[in-house]
Amino acid sequence: MEETVSHVAERGQSLIISQSQYAKVIFHDIADTYPTDADICCRYSLTDGVTVSDGDRIALYRVGWTSVQEHIVSECVPETDATELQVLFKASQLPKDENEFYQLCYVTRNGRVRGASVPFQFCPLFESELCVVEEADGMVVVRSRTAFTEEKLREVFVANEILQKEKGNLEKELQIFKEKYHKVSTELQSAMETLAKLENEKQGLEDGLEENLRMERYVECLKQDLLVNDKEKNQCLARLNKAEHDVQVLTATVDTLSADKEFMAQLLLSENKSGGVGAEICQLKGQVDSLTCMLEALSQSKELVTQELQMQQAVGKKVQLSFFYICCIILNKAFILVCLFVCLLVCLKLQQDVQRLESESREQQNKIEELQKENVILQEQTLCAEKTSEEKIEQMSVLEKEKECLLRKLDEAVRNTEREVLMVTEVYKRRLKEVRQTSGLQTNIIWPEKKAEERTTEIVEKNHLKKDFVEAECVISESKQSLAQIMGEKASLEDNLAKALDREKKLLDHNECLATHLKELENEVSSLKLQLQMLNNECEKKAHFKEVATDLAHRIMDLKIEHKEIVANRNVQLQRIDAIAERLSELDFEKMKLCCERTDMSTFCDVREDELAKMVENLTSLERRQKNSYLMGSFSDSSDAESLKESVDELLSFVASYKMRITEIDQQMKELEDETSVLLQQQSDALERKNEFKLHEEELHNKLIELQERESEMVQEQADQLVTLHNQLDHTLNQNSEMLATGCTRKEKLASAVNDKAKLQQKLEELSRLQEQQSGSENALEMNTCLEEEQQLKSRLQLAAVEYKKLYTEKQKVERRLAKLCHKLNNKRGKPLPASEQSEAKYQPATGELISLTGYSDEFQE
Repeated sequence: MEETVSHVAERGQSLIISQSQYAKVIFHDIADTYPTDADICCRYSLTDGVTVSDGDRIALYRVGWTSVQEHIVSECVPETDATELQVLFKASQLPKDENEFYQLCYVTRNGRVRGASVPFQFCPLFESELCVVEEADGMVVVRSRTAFTEEKLREVFVANEILQKEKGNLEKELQIFKEKYHKVSTELQSAMETLAKLENEKQGLEDGLEENLRMERYVECLKQDLLVNDKEKNQCLARLNKAEHDVQVLTATVDTLSADKEFMAQLLLSENKSGGVGAEICQLKGQVDSLTCMLEALSQSKELVTQELQMQQAVGKKVQLSFFYICCIILNKAFILVCLFVCLLVCLKLQQDVQRLESESREQQNKIEELQKENVILQEQTLCAEKTSEEKIEQMSVLEKEKECLLRKLDEAVRNTEREVLMVTEVYKRRLKEVRQTSGLQTNIIWPEKKAEERTTEIVEKNHLKKDFVEAECVISESKQSLAQIMGEKASLEDNLAKALDREKKLLDHNECLATHLKELENEVSSLKLQLQMLNNECEKKAHFKEVATDLAHRIMDLKIEHKEIVANRNVQLQRIDAIAERLSELDFEKMKLCCERTDMSTFCDVREDELAKMVENLTSLERRQKNSYLMGSFSDSSDAESLKESVDELLSFVASYKMRITEIDQQMKELEDETSVLLQQQSDALERKNEFKLHEEELHNKLIELQERESEMVQEQADQLVTLHNQLDHTLNQNSEMLATGCTRKEKLASAVNDKAKLQQKLEELSRLQEQQSGSENALEMNTCLEEEQQLKSRLQLAAVEYKKLYTEKQKVERRLAKLCHKLNNKRGKPLPASEQSEAKYQPATGELISLTGYSDEFQE
C-alpha cells in the first residue's frame, strides 16, 4: 500500500505541469492519515485564474473515481474575495474504511475539476491513542488524542484570527482616538487663542467704557459751560439793553442839545448886537462836540457788545454741535456696552466652570478628610488593641498570683496532713508503750490475782484497743479521704495550672499576633500618614499655586484698575488745569475789558462833570441876568433857564449813573482778582496732584510689568511641565504598542507600564484641572473624556495581548505534543525521522505545510 501511495505521488508530481487545469486550486496541510473520529479542516488557496461562483464545492472522492457525481461528501465553497480559504468536514460525515485511499477535489458548478489534493487514508484508533474527554454538557467521550489536539488547535487558530481582527480594529480605533485627541488639542489651542482674543476685546471694551465715562464727564462739563455761557449771555443781553437805553437817553439829550443849538443859533442871530453871548455860544458848541464824541463811543461799545453776542451765539452753536457729536459717541459706546455684556456672559460661563472645579476640589478635600477619619479610627483600633493586650497581661499576672497562692495552699495542706499523720502515729506509739508498761507491772503481782485481773484487764484493754483501733481506723480513713481530696485538689490544680499555661501560651501567641498586627497597622498608619502628607503637600502646592495665580491675577487687575483710575484722575487734573487756564485767560480778558471800560467811563465822567460845572455857571449867570432884568423892570423869557435846569438835572443823573457803573466795575474787578487768586491756588494744587499721580502711575506700571513677567514665567513652567508629561505619556504608549506588536507582553512590563501610565494620567488630570481653572474652557472636558476612552482601549489591548500570549503558549504546547505523537507514530511504523527533522519537530507544529499534488492524470485515476 505504501508503494502505491509513493507511486501515485510520483505520478501526480510528474503530471503537475501537464495538467494545469488541476493546479488552479492548491490544497495545503493534507496529512497522510486521519483518525476516524477527527474532523478534517481543508485549507486551500485560489490562483489568479479561478473565481468563486455559486454552486462551487469541495468534494471527497475515493481514489479511482470516474464521475464527478461519485463524491462521498461535499461542502459548498464560501463566496468571498479572499484567496486563502478553508472548509471543515465533520467526522460523522466521513467514511470509516481503512483500506481505501481518498482525495479532495475542487469542483465547479459546471462539473469541472480545478484542483485535487494528495491521497490520504483513515486509520483505526489504537488504545494508546485514545483519551477521555469531558464535554460541556457533562458527557464523557472517548476520542483520539490527535483529533482532540487538532480540534483544540483549530479553536486556537480561530481564536487567534478573532484576536488578530480585534487587534486590528482596536488599532484602528486607537488611531481614530489619536486623531480625535490631536483634533481636540488643536481645538483647545484655538479655544485658548479665541479666549485670549476675547480677553483683549474685553480689555478694549473696558477701555472704551472708561473713555465713555470720560466723555460723559466731558459732556457734563460742557453742560456746565453751556449754563455758564447762558448766564453770561443773559448778562450781556442785560448790558446790551442797558446800553440801548443809554443810547436812547443820549439820543434824547442829543436831540435836546440840537434843539438848544438851534435855539442858541437863533439867540446868536438875535443877540449879535450884544457881545456877552459869544462866550456862551462857544461853550455850548464844545458841549455839543463832547456829546457827539460820547454818542460815537456808545455806538462803538454797542457794536462791541453785538459782536460779543454773535461770538457767544457761535460758541453756543459749536457747543450744540459738540453735544450732538457726543450723543453719537454715546450711542456707539452703548453698542460697545452690549458687546461687553456678551463678553460678561462668556465670563460668567467661565466662572461657572471655575465653580465646578472648586466643587471637585472640595470633593477631594472631603476624601482627604475621610482618609483622616479612617486614620483616626485605625489609631483608635490600635489603642483598643493595646488596651486589650494590657488587660490580658494583667489577667496573666493575676493567674500567676492565683497559681502561686494555690501552690502555697497545697504545700501547707500536705504539711498539715503529714503533721497530723505524725501526731496520730506518736499517739498510738505512746498508747502501745503504756500498754506494754502496764503489762510489765502486772507480772510482779500474785499469780492468781494476775490471772483474775489479766482477763479483766485484757477484756478492758481489748475493748479500749478496739475503740482506739476503731478511732484510729476512722482517723486513718478520714486522713486518707482528706489525702485523696488533697490529691484530687492537687490534680485539679495541676490541670488548672496546665490550662492556665495553655491559656498563657495562647495569650502570648495572640499577643504576638496582636503585636504583628499592631506593627502592620502602624506600618499602614505610617504609609497612610505619608500618603496623607503627600496629598496634603500636593494640595498645599496646588492651593499655593492657585492662591499665587489668583493673587497675581487679582493684583494685576487691581493694579490695572488703579492705573486706570490714576490715568483718569490725571486726565481730570489736566482737564481741570486746562479749564483753569482757560478761565484765567477769560478773567484776564474780562479784566482788560473792565479796565478799558473804567478808563473810558472815568474820562467821560470827568468830561461830563466839567460840562456840568460850566452849565451850572451858565445857569447861575442866567438866573442873575433874570434877577437883574427883573429888578430893572425888563421881563425876559424863562424857558432858557428851565431848559438849562433840565439839562443840568439830566447831566447830574447821567454822571451819577456813570459813577455807579464805575463802582460796579471796581467791585467786579475785585471779585475777578479774588477768583484769579483762588484759581491760581487750585492750579498749583492740580499741578502737584498731577505730578503725584504721574509718579504713582510710573510705580504701578513697573509693578504691573513685574507681575506680568512673573505670571508669564509661571504659565511657561506649567506649559513645560505639561509638554514633558505629554511626551512621557506618548513614550509609554509607543512602548506598549511596540510590545503588543512584537508579542513580548510580559506581566512585569505590563504592570510597570500600567503603573507609569496611571501616574502620568494622574499628573495629566491634575494639570488639566489647573488648566481648566485658569482658562475655564469646555474643551478640556472633552479632552479628559478622550483620554479616558483611550485608557480603556489601552487596557483592552493589554488584556487581549495577555490572552493572546496564553493562547500562543498553549498552541506551542499542543504543537510540541503533536510533534511527539508524530515521532512516536513514525517509530511504530518503523520509519525513524532524520536528525534535522527531529530537531525541527521539537519546535515546529505538526500542522506544517506538506507536499500537495495539484493534478492527477486519467491513467492515475484508472
